[in-house]
Amino acid sequence: MTKENGAGRRSPWATLVVIISIILGVLLQPKIHRNYPFFHWVPVLYKPIIGLIPAMQYESSYGFTMEQLRQMNLEHQIALVTGANSGIGKQIALNLSRQGSKVFMACRNPQRCFRAADDIRSDDRYSGAPLVPLIMDVSSLTSVQSVAQNVLTQLDGRKLDMLFLNAGIVSATATENTSSSSLAVTQKDGIETVFATNVVGHHLLYRLLEPALLVSSSSESPARVVS
Repeated sequence: MTKENGAGRRSPWATLVVIISIILGVLLQPKIHRNYPFFHWVPVLYKPIIGLIPAMQYESSYGFTMEQLRQMNLEHQIALVTGANSGIGKQIALNLSRQGSKVFMACRNPQRCFRAADDIRSDDRYSGAPLVPLIMDVSSLTSVQSVAQNVLTQLDGRKLDMLFLNAGIVSATATENTSSSSLAVTQKDGIETVFATNVVGHHLLYRLLEPALLVSSSSESPARVVS
């Protein structure tokens, strides 16, 4: 009899898990998270989940739908995207090219860069707008300066409408272009590689391309920089 009662008992942890699952299930229902501010105050308590919130919102929350966004005509506009060979950067380049924008694809790896450009050109919705692969190591100030000058030369006084500072890394390993210590991996410029890639290189790129961005700036069509 004792064994049967012991086997029939439910662990308090199992009960807690069931209760939490039910609560989360209710809160994730579309009508709940649309009408109540649960997902507005949760990030205040735990900031790392802020990036997840858009996935839990309706398109109407942003004032436009994805279909309206896809229908925007970007012909005669020019964009530069760093880290354009994969991930978010590649998707940005893909969608810009679908909508008619010329895209400078700045990537560190030549093979991946040209492969990504070929993938976009083979897309069923590719508009035929120019794709220009650029080989650039954002962590190298020399590389950034060289590519920025190349872009300005190709623009030849024309406007740069969009600049997407997308490339980034989480950690770095020593290569022939870096030196390593017990504290960090640094570039030949003497700057820690992660900081050079995520901050310094992009800041330099923006400052060098700023004249071309200002050319396109007006009250009707301002330049856009996304970082």
